[in-house]
Parts: sequence; structure tokens; C-alpha cells
Amino acid sequence: MARVVLQPAFILHTRSFRDTSLLVDLFTLQYGRISTIARGVCSAKSKSRGLLLPFIPLLASWSGKSELMTLGKIEADGLAYDLSGKNLLSGFYLNELLVRLLARHDPHPDIFHAYQNTLSSLQNVKDVQIALRLFEKQLLAKIGYGLQLTKDIHGYPIAADQYYYYEQERGFIKCQKDLNINTQSIFSGENLLAFHDNKFKDISALREIKYLMRFIFDHLLDNKPLKSRELISR
Repeated sequence: MARVVLQPAFILHTRSFRDTSLLVDLFTLQYGRISTIARGVCSAKSKSRGLLLPFIPLLASWSGKSELMTLGKIEADGLAYDLSGKNLLSGFYLNELLVRLLARHDPHPDIFHAYQNTLSSLQNVKDVQIALRLFEKQLLAKIGYGLQLTKDIHGYPIAADQYYYYEQERGFIKCQKDLNINTQSIFSGENLLAFHDNKFKDISALREIKYLMRFIFDHLLDNKPLKSRELISR
């Protein structure tokens, strides 16, 4: 039987199981996404129920020998990230992406740290868009879909004064701005090069990169909608 003791973790998602238990999706530093059952935590005597919430840094223990592990001792490993309004919904968006895109038991320590840093950013910004785009970029790179933002699919350098269409899982193809396709699928070379350097020229550039990332993630998610995204857009 595998047993892990006090591993850094965050709660991604919970749902009720029978009368007093919860099914808990954890995102852990060294073990990736783990599915667990937290037995008895909904009872009046449970001392850990208040910790089984998103955005609290935890130390979690679990054991078992199947896909569904048994959650053991948990304790706080810092203060909860203070998120509200659209910043809170953005946190749920991050969680939903991780649940949908990360395979179980596949360690991603870099994504774990990027997630933690993004939660910290969401505490302190009014406009969440930059923090979300940078996290999405890192997530794509770590799960094998990193963007080549300096060269097109033929190996030619992206030119700041040109426009490009993105072909899923291949890359950027130079095109005319007035190409007879959805204009939200055409991206300026200037904005792509800036995004490579984690920069955004202005609000319109940020909006353009948002369309790019949505286009890519919709494909990876088989065009199945994200509940959190629908809430953010209201």
C-alpha cells in the first residue's frame, strides 16, 4: 500500500460522497493530481472540513493502492489566498483547467509553483487577464503544447509587421489580415513576439492573446465548455 505523508497540496475540486464523506481532487507538488476520498469530514465532529476548500496551501497525507486514495491527515501550510469577485472566479478557472487537462499521478512541480504564484497575483490585481494568460502559456508548455511564438510552421521568423493564422498543434501560418476567416483567429506578429517576452502592448493586444488562448484550449478540451469561464464572462 502506498502512503504519502504531509505533501504540499491544494484542493482543486470536491463533491459529496454518501452522507459524511467527500471526493477530493488534490493538486500536489510531487505527485501531480490525486483523487482521494475524505471519510467522515462532513460530520459535526470533523476537525478538517474547514480546510477542504480551494486556495488554501495544505500539507496532505493519503494512502491506498487504487486510483482513489484515502485522504489522511491534512493541515494548513499558510494562509488562504484572499480572492473575491472575478479574481475568485479566475481561481476556479485555473482549478477547472488543471482538473480537465492534467492526468492523474503525473507530477508537474513547475505547474504547481506557477499555480501558486498566479494565486498570489490574483490577490493583488484588479485586472486578472495578464495573470491568466501567463499561467495558460506555462501550462501549455508543461503539458506538451508549448507555443512557438518566434517562428512560423515553416521555420521563418515571426515578423512584427505581418499577420498569422494559428493551426492547431502545428503553429502559426503567415496570412493576410483580411483573410476570409474569423478575424479573431488572426494574430499580429507584433503581439505574438511580445507575448513570447511575457509582454502586452495594450488592451487590444491582451484581448487578441486571450482569443488565441481560448482557441487553443477549446481544442484541447474538445470544445466542452468550462463552467468557470461562463461565470467570468457574465
